[in-house]
Amino acid sequence: MKTHRAMVAVVLSLLVGMVGALAGSTSPALAVVSVGATSATMIAYSGRVDGPPEAVALNGFVRVTTKVVRDPDFGKPPIVLLNVDFSGVTGVGLITKAKYVTSGEQALIRPLVPVDVVDVTFAVFSGTALGQTRARAALASLTLAYDTGTGALTAAGANGSVSVADSLATAPVQ
Repeated sequence: MKTHRAMVAVVLSLLVGMVGALAGSTSPALAVVSVGATSATMIAYSGRVDGPPEAVALNGFVRVTTKVVRDPDFGKPPIVLLNVDFSGVTGVGLITKAKYVTSGEQALIRPLVPVDVVDVTFAVFSGTALGQTRARAALASLTLAYDTGTGALTAAGANGSVSVADSLATAPVQ
């Protein structure tokens, strides 16, 4: 009986100690960041992808969202969390008139500068069930202008005049 009471006392002491340690412990220091301006805009995009099985004309809107993050503790330069979504861009085959679709979003980290030119590749593929297995690369060159004081996105544009040929078109046949 005395052994049982002693065991209960030890177990209770351990439980109280563990709960106290958990409740009183401090978590690791977390960096404090300041989120500046958050912006979202739609940019008109028009481009072309050349290569087999056919050239594809692309048109639509690219959704761009930005979030400026500043580090007040260590004074590091501010960054922009950039999200580029191509799901609003579609294509049409120039020979077959077949429908082509594009890949979704990309998340990038960029420095906050007055004017940032960002070249982003994305996938273009046939709208059929097996279309994703034959995806090709396309390129969008985005020009983003910021107010570096507030972090606000002040202007945005896309250049789709750059054509990316399918890499298989220039590869030697074996």
